[in-house]
Amino acid sequence: MPPAGSGTTSGLVDEFEKLLVRTPEEFLRRQNIEVRVHHEVVGIEPGQGRVVVRDLEAGRDYEESYDHLVIATGAKAVWPLVPGVDAQGIMGMTSLEDARTLRELLERQRPEQVVIVGGGYIGLEMAEAFHRHGIGVSIVGRAPEVLRPLDPDMGELVSKALLEMGLHLYLGETVSAFEQTDGHVSAVVTEKRTLPADLVLIATGLGPNTGLAGEAGLSLGVSDAIKVDDHMRTTLDRIWAAGDCVETVQLVTGEPYWISAATVASKQGRWRLQHHRWRCRFRRHAGDHNHQGGTHRDRSDRASGDRALRRGHPFRHRDREHHYRRPLPPGLRADEGEAS
Repeated sequence: MPPAGSGTTSGLVDEFEKLLVRTPEEFLRRQNIEVRVHHEVVGIEPGQGRVVVRDLEAGRDYEESYDHLVIATGAKAVWPLVPGVDAQGIMGMTSLEDARTLRELLERQRPEQVVIVGGGYIGLEMAEAFHRHGIGVSIVGRAPEVLRPLDPDMGELVSKALLEMGLHLYLGETVSAFEQTDGHVSAVVTEKRTLPADLVLIATGLGPNTGLAGEAGLSLGVSDAIKVDDHMRTTLDRIWAAGDCVETVQLVTGEPYWISAATVASKQGRWRLQHHRWRCRFRRHAGDHNHQGGTHRDRSDRASGDRALRRGHPFRHRDREHHYRRPLPPGLRADEGEAS
């Protein structure tokens, strides 16, 4: 969510609407895509080819059928499972709605002391936002320095800069509980100290949001991310997945790997779309000729294309060459019906 979340919290962005890339109305007008906000898919029924949708405003469930289903449920925040974590005044930052709620809370309650649990990117972005409001900020993290992806000496420089800003760092410590008064958080407890808090922000990392996929019977892999092949197909017929909810391949080791990154998620979504659009165009073209008797070249193009999709080989259709760099993983089907 940050820097969008930190920008709205700090006041650098005055209107939430400025952060919207496209509204539901624009999707419908420009691309004829119906976007149903305030709706939640609560069940997937692969055998019947349908999903169960909950209208959060009307409070009713209904069924929606599909020919093909794409799961793009993204990532979810991972919170520490410690006593008191459900107290009021403890929140995360994973959506624009979280940012809106936090900004309203700051304007209404005006907390004096905030404790941030986690010293990663989100934690530091939000620490700066709170600091701009003149709120005292303490950061608690398990690692010896903030920003673990950095080398230790670089992380040390960031920690030094934070201390010079007036923030308090409690690194190498683990949260063991949250104290509360009348149901509202009042302190964060570690193995070394108790830190008073009017507000607590949890920024301890993300994990793939795959509870719905797992319940539907899709195979899960690394970190419980959805297993997919090179064309983003899952292990169930007519179901695809892309984005932060799926596993990918570590380019150095070649092993399954999970990472939450906008660049990876965007490329997976685009690859899934391009593959589907190409198959639709190719089949329509080849199908029209075959219904009319077709030519030997048409039938040959279609057969070579299907073989390439199955085996992961490059092939040429007329003057366009399509490369599929790796064969499909063992156990995943590649029949023609699923590739449409």
